[in-house]
Amino acid sequence: MSKKILVISDKGPNKRRFFLSEPTHLGRYDHVEWAVRNRQIPMVFKDLKVAIEIYHDIFISRNHAGILPSKNGSFFVVDLNSRNGIYLNGARVPSETSGRPRVTLSKGDVIALSSYTSFSVENVGESVDGHIALLVGNEGGNLRGVHADLEELTRKLSTRGFAGNIHQLYNSGATCSAILGRLDEIAYSSVPDSHFFFHYSGHGNEKGLCAGEKELTPDDLFSRLRNIRGKKAVVLDCCHAGIFIDNPLLIPEHTLLLLASSREGPAYEKKTERAGGAFMGRFTAALVKYLDAHREEIDLQAFGEILKTAFNDQVDVKIYQPQAPSIHGDRFTVFSSYSSPIRSREEAK
Repeated sequence: MSKKILVISDKGPNKRRFFLSEPTHLGRYDHVEWAVRNRQIPMVFKDLKVAIEIYHDIFISRNHAGILPSKNGSFFVVDLNSRNGIYLNGARVPSETSGRPRVTLSKGDVIALSSYTSFSVENVGESVDGHIALLVGNEGGNLRGVHADLEELTRKLSTRGFAGNIHQLYNSGATCSAILGRLDEIAYSSVPDSHFFFHYSGHGNEKGLCAGEKELTPDDLFSRLRNIRGKKAVVLDCCHAGIFIDNPLLIPEHTLLLLASSREGPAYEKKTERAGGAFMGRFTAALVKYLDAHREEIDLQAFGEILKTAFNDQVDVKIYQPQAPSIHGDRFTVFSSYSSPIRSREEAK
C-alpha cells in the first residue's frame, strides 16, 4: 500500500533534499530528550521518529520544529516552542503550545527556521511501492522498430510487477526536458524498496541519447537517477550506448546498465516473430525473449551471460560492423511472470 510523502530541500549551501513520511524533528542536534527544562514540552514531541540535523546556525534551537503527516494525507509544520520561532512564507507559525490550529504545508511553501536556515516544499504526493518503469522511444530517420520495442516491453513488464506504474514517452513527447521532468517526478514517489526500470530505444551519438531539442547526456541521466531511491536498471538500445560507462564515477550506486553497443559501435534492428512480424531493436528483442524464457523471478544481471551468443545470427541485415552489447553494474531483480487473464494471441498459442 502506497503512502504520502513530503519532499523538502535545504535552501542553504548544502542543498540537501529530504523525503519525509514519518513525524520528523528539525533542530541543531538530534537530541531525543527535551533540551530546555524551563520551557513547556509540546505533547507532539514524543511522536517525532526521525531527525534532520541543522549545523552552524546559533539561532536554531535543539528542538526547533516538527513536520508531521496527518490522517488525511497532508503534512503540517509545528513550532516546538522554539526560542526564535518559525515562519511559513513570511508569516509566523503559532507555537504548538498555543492551542491555535496547525499550519498545513503545500508545494512551493518556504519554511524559515532563521535568517540563515530555510527549506522549500518541493512536492506533496504518494510514494510508489514496488516497480516503476519509464520507456522512451525516439524513432526518426531510418528506424522502424521503436514503437514495437516499447509495446513489447510494456506487455512483459506488466506481468512482472510494473502494471500501473509504466510511463511511456514517444517521438515528439520524448524530448530531453520531458525525460528529465518525468525522472524528477519518479524520484519524488520512489521509496528505498523501489525497482526503477529505464529503457531508451532510438538514435544515439557521441554525446548521448537523441531526444528532441538536445542530447540526453550521461551526466543528465545519472544526475537524475541519483535522486531515485532503490535499485535502478538502465537499458539503452541505440548506437554509441557505451559512452554511458566512459566515466564509472558518474554511475549512481545500485544501478545496472544494459547497453546495446560499444562506445563507437552501432546498434541494429531486425524483423522479429513478435508484434506481428514487426521490426524491433535487436537488443530489446533479445531482452524480451529472455524474459519469456525465464518466467521465474530473475536477476537481470544474468542477461549478460547470453549476450555472447545472442548476436551471432546477424544475417538478416547488411552489417558492416558487428553489434557489441555489454552489461555493467549492480544486481536488479524482477518479479516472476504470472498468468494474465487477458493474453495476446501470440501468448495463447
